[in-house]
Amino acid sequence: MLQQQPHTAMILAAGRGTRLNDITATTPKPLVEVAGQPIIFHHLDRLQHLGLQRVIINVSYLALKIVNAINTHQPQRWPGLDITFSWEEKLLETGGGIKNAAQLLGTDPIFVINSDSVWQAGDTAPFEQLTKAHNPAASDATLLLTPCNNTQGLRKHGDFELNNNSLQFPDVKTNDHLCYIGVHICNPQWIAQHPAEAFSLVEPWKNAAQQRRLHGVIYQNQWVDMGTPQGLQLAHNISNSQAQQQAAA
Repeated sequence: MLQQQPHTAMILAAGRGTRLNDITATTPKPLVEVAGQPIIFHHLDRLQHLGLQRVIINVSYLALKIVNAINTHQPQRWPGLDITFSWEEKLLETGGGIKNAAQLLGTDPIFVINSDSVWQAGDTAPFEQLTKAHNPAASDATLLLTPCNNTQGLRKHGDFELNNNSLQFPDVKTNDHLCYIGVHICNPQWIAQHPAEAFSLVEPWKNAAQQRRLHGVIYQNQWVDMGTPQGLQLAHNISNSQAQQQAAA
């Protein structure tokens, strides 16, 4: 198991967010607001609260808007975070984005976060669960998962079967399987060994699963994929409900 929490995280923020239709025509998906704040701000708040030292953010589509928004707020809002941007002239997909940033990420395990994942405000349990579960000697990556009935705004089938913490890709996906919810821990240099320039993380994950080196832990609280207009509305609803509950407490 990991002796201590990772010091570095990478937020995947380069995509076009085409599922959000006109919403991302002029606003990059990481700057789309949930509960009055850009979604990427929520992630940075959590990472600072965890005490992380470095955050790498890959950018491509409307990159300057993301960079300017974060640089404007960093001195006051995230003074404890060293934030660096990994620029992509063309989209490299999830795996290619990590490979492109490998020199910035170092050789120790890192957290990787999809910028369109929404969960309970202030909840750092996903990172704590991953830190506790990940064993670099036995696992190339440990993924955060949830039962399909815990997800909102997502497709109806799951991605993985979990057997003794080992993940496998089912031949036929159903809603009885588990969904990956956009947060995992891995060694970036393992991803950097992939021969392609642009590739999905699913490719190295499948190789790891065949060797029983892909693992997972289950997150039981609510989670939303805000990558569609419907999912974005659900994220607003859940966040507003949480804010009302906290105000009443």
